[in-house]
Amino acid sequence: MKALVVDVDADYRGLLQNLLGQRGHDVSAFGDAGLALEAAGRDRFDLIIGRHTDHGGFGPDWCRSIRALPTGHDAFIIAVTDIAIEQDVLAVLDAGANDFVIRSPELMSIRMRVAVAERQACENQRRAGVERQLRHDILHDELTSLPNRTQLLRRIDANIERQRRRPKHLFAALVVDIDQFRAINESLGQDAGDELIRAVVPRIQSSLRTVDYLARMELEAARVGGDEFVILLDRIQAIDHAQAIADRIQAAMSAPFVIGDREIDVAVSIGIVTSERGYENARDMLRDANLALVHAKRRGGKTHQVFRQTMRDEAIARHELERDLRLALRRDELTLHYQPIVDLASKRIRGFEALIRWNHPAHGMIPPNRFIPIAEQTGLIVPIGAWVLEQASRQLREWRANDLTMSVNLSVRQTDDHDLISQIEYTLDQIGLDPRRLKLELTESMIMDDLQATQRFLAELKKRHLGVHMDDFGTGYSSLSQLHHLPIDAIKLDRSFVRDLGTDPRYASTIQAIITLARDRRFTVIAEGIETPDQLRQLRALKCELGQGFHFARPMTAADAARLIRRGDDWLEAA
Repeated sequence: MKALVVDVDADYRGLLQNLLGQRGHDVSAFGDAGLALEAAGRDRFDLIIGRHTDHGGFGPDWCRSIRALPTGHDAFIIAVTDIAIEQDVLAVLDAGANDFVIRSPELMSIRMRVAVAERQACENQRRAGVERQLRHDILHDELTSLPNRTQLLRRIDANIERQRRRPKHLFAALVVDIDQFRAINESLGQDAGDELIRAVVPRIQSSLRTVDYLARMELEAARVGGDEFVILLDRIQAIDHAQAIADRIQAAMSAPFVIGDREIDVAVSIGIVTSERGYENARDMLRDANLALVHAKRRGGKTHQVFRQTMRDEAIARHELERDLRLALRRDELTLHYQPIVDLASKRIRGFEALIRWNHPAHGMIPPNRFIPIAEQTGLIVPIGAWVLEQASRQLREWRANDLTMSVNLSVRQTDDHDLISQIEYTLDQIGLDPRRLKLELTESMIMDDLQATQRFLAELKKRHLGVHMDDFGTGYSSLSQLHHLPIDAIKLDRSFVRDLGTDPRYASTIQAIITLARDRRFTVIAEGIETPDQLRQLRALKCELGQGFHFARPMTAADAARLIRRGDDWLEAA
């Protein structure tokens, strides 16, 4: 502990100095109260002992001056008086002294007061340590000890204010995100993910200058996968400098990371924004940096992207589309179109595929590739999918064509819903539709991503006599030998096979092999995207059973499909 003694009496000052020194204090002693006050302004003292006399110096005013100093808030002040005059004692206590003692040469009373002061000082030090830790925790990330979002926002706001005063001051923010971090966390565990986060920090820091600033992002509600960092580049000359830093960071990630007993290859995506746009606050600047990061991710990751205004325009449009999509079901804006699935040999319609469309009140007919990804990401696909299932099943029942089937696409989010199968059963029971007439389509990638879970799910569908088709076959990484173990009824050849059928003879050989193996395994093959007579002719020659595409008919309304059904076998004489 550091102690300060103030007494004009050199002898008594020496006694106090010796007493405190014996108790292990670092003591500074002054006969002049003014000099003691200057020392208290320069240094922080845990204990101050001063003698109150009629000659001025140490007294109420001096105590008030001590308490006004940043270094004097927590000091324990003991006032020593020659006689206990109540008025004087109260005055010095009111001015900020903690205790008083009557002067005596034995120092017994002051020893007791010093012991109290020491306990208080220890408590003050403990409390100050807790407060320092709390201040650190408030402003730093627990895992990496890097500055956190709160501190980062302050730094960016300070740079924005500096730019207002000095318009030529240019700085940039880089948002760095570890690609596929979620997969690493899920496969190796959260501890391995945390270890990777800590290991990434020095590699990023090695790419920066001493004036640059690295923080770890923890957003208000979530950590964005816990893998996001922000770099504040101060005093740059041009955007090229920020891009060069991004290149260095990505190069620093090229060597594998050793996490536990595993080597992990890691890449990062980076969004870049500069202060040239004249931001009003840090949040807006980080918003645009994150938009640039999203675009870098969409390009496949392992790259960086500089923010452009069109990115924000697209984000606003997407947000508005998401808002409108939430209302579309209630407003009856969604509709189904139906594309016939045709027997290529007899030209008879064997069924239809239900395809969703959105008739937006302001934008007209919106194709599914614009709103289905939004529905998937937001979870809206679950109620939308339930609506499609009910409407398509009800429509098939209303057509009263007992030999036709209806194909309905399922999404990943729907298959994750534990209530899906019971929902399908309930819907078909309410409508009165034979489950064998409903064909549920899952994409190849959906089926193969988690083969064991998919096998269990498909087995439950087959128990209920529902048809199962694998959509977009050939775009993923499955093989017919793997499909042999799956309870599916048909595979739908991706349209890319059919599109190139007339230009590359290898596609004909591939389709022939698929059809032959599928027939051995009792799968039906359905060709998608048939657009020309020549494609139809070749598929017939290859003995492909079913097909669909613009050559036969574009997706049509329920009323048009009903008219097509009533025409019977003569609907496609020209094919």
